[in-house]
Amino acid sequence: MKSNKTPVPTCGSCSGMYTANTMNCLTEALGMGLPGNGTIPAVYSARQRLAKTAGQQILKVLQANLRPKDIMTRQAFENAVAVDMALGGLPIQLFICQLSHMKQVLNSP
Repeated sequence: MKSNKTPVPTCGSCSGMYTANTMNCLTEALGMGLPGNGTIPAVYSARQRLAKTAGQQILKVLQANLRPKDIMTRQAFENAVAVDMALGGLPIQLFICQLSHMKQVLNSP
């Protein structure tokens, strides 16, 4: 039965939406991680491809002189809250509040 094999497909995966999985998904929602960052099991070859793609993306971000404050906008934070509510994972509102506070502090003149 396929449905019985997919919740925990292999080692290196945890089907629970606990802190690590939730934060990985929210990293994507904030724009600070590539798609798949929060969902590809550790032992899948797609994880290695994602790592290579992430390295290439870092170089593009550096060349464009993008900073976290340019990526983590108000819209990105609203998106992260919506994703968290949809996932029903570990309540991470405090993490999001702290990140948004740090962003405001860093953006202060």
